[in-house]
Amino acid sequence: MISNAIGDIGKLFLEENVGILIHDFSSNTFSSTVKVIGKCILIDPKSIRQVADKYYNLDKGIEKYASVYDEIFMS
Repeated sequence: MISNAIGDIGKLFLEENVGILIHDFSSNTFSSTVKVIGKCILIDPKSIRQVADKYYNLDKGIEKYASVYDEIFMS
């Protein structure tokens, strides 16, 4: 469960279907979320791990940054 108003992770959750988004921190929103939170158990943990690796893998991030710096300094 994560707030959709924080960063761009909400888009990631929606596109990859790896969690539940909340739109605000109101009591009504939390009450609604409690009703569907059981669906999280249906999300395959391997799928969540694959998505995390796809977007947040440190080695891949380093490679991407190195590529950008190479492009900048080689021009």
